[in-house]
Amino acid sequence: SRVLKASNKRPSTQNRQTDKVWVATTEIAAGQLLTGRYLKKISIESRKIPRNALDKPPGSSSKAKRAMKPGEIMLTSNIYEPKYGLVAKTTIPSGSFLKPEFISKELIEGNFRGEILEDARGIEFMAANRTILAGNPIRSQDLRKARLVRRGDQVKLVSAGGGFMVSSKTIALEDGYLDEQIRLLGEDGKREIRAKISGISSAIALK
Repeated sequence: SRVLKASNKRPSTQNRQTDKVWVATTEIAAGQLLTGRYLKKISIESRKIPRNALDKPPGSSSKAKRAMKPGEIMLTSNIYEPKYGLVAKTTIPSGSFLKPEFISKELIEGNFRGEILEDARGIEFMAANRTILAGNPIRSQDLRKARLVRRGDQVKLVSAGGGFMVSSKTIALEDGYLDEQIRLLGEDGKREIRAKISGISSAIALK
């Protein structure tokens, strides 16, 4: 057996690598605009820096997602940027079709979870899957594809080809959504027609 003498010396900190991070200089409330007075840059050991630590100053319009304490490291997940998005002008009940006149594009200052829609194209083919209150942003999870044709509905069918276009009235034999193929019953009540849904109660005949 051998007796080993342990050293009481603490590891030197001289060789420890450091880096700079942004920290809060004072208490920051949720929604607070992050101006320079609330932040400063300090050096700490690199091993103590989170991977998502903020590596550059926040933008001029950046706001805090949550309350923060003095000395707390600023993380990219703790800030958000106000941006323009779609907002409900009036309360939209669950299940309702969306219409351009129901929405507007505004600067959204608050911190909302989920993906806020920025483009209104195709919005008329969507329906609310929950009630959207007036003034609230419209998020992708608030919407679903609208059922544009229901079984038994009268459907306007357009047939085109060879320089001509003919429209006729048909009956839907099944439900359908935008760009979906469904079966329609012709005006004679006997012939089935395959068509692609092009809008609310309208379809284009397939060749």
